[in-house]
Amino acid sequence: MASMGISIFLATHSYFVLRRFEWLARKHNESIGLCSLYRDGITPKFYNLQDGMPSNPIIDVSLELYEQNVLLDFK
Repeated sequence: MASMGISIFLATHSYFVLRRFEWLARKHNESIGLCSLYRDGITPKFYNLQDGMPSNPIIDVSLELYEQNVLLDFK
């Protein structure tokens, strides 16, 4: 859609949604912009998912919870 000039704005806290967009950006060699907002004065930080997943507290906690859940299956 980006190649057709279409922009989509999406708000999510989901690690898996962001991971999917990162995968698509890398697979298709397309830039997918990400803006993370931080509470301290609503400070925006901009990333390109084609460069990989950025460090973000919500992403970090989601990943930690996922890893804990997977580890339970191996016990």
